[in-house]
Amino acid sequence: MKKQILILNDNLNELKQLRLEFIHLGYGVITAHEPEIAKELIEKLNIDFVLAKPELIQFSTKQSKSQDKGDK
Repeated sequence: MKKQILILNDNLNELKQLRLEFIHLGYGVITAHEPEIAKELIEKLNIDFVLAKPELIQFSTKQSKSQDKGDK
């Protein structure tokens, strides 16, 4: 069975390109252009991987966490 990847991207052109690339690599691809839709899909479907723009999932990096603490 193919591994399923959910791609979350608010740029529809990028979303289409990523979809084609991952299909070519042999993945089953599900796409979403809004975080709320992605969350619903994750709850309902068997998703193996998620590829998303960090700002769409409120992802924070180590650097941004340390800056929040006042470190430079």
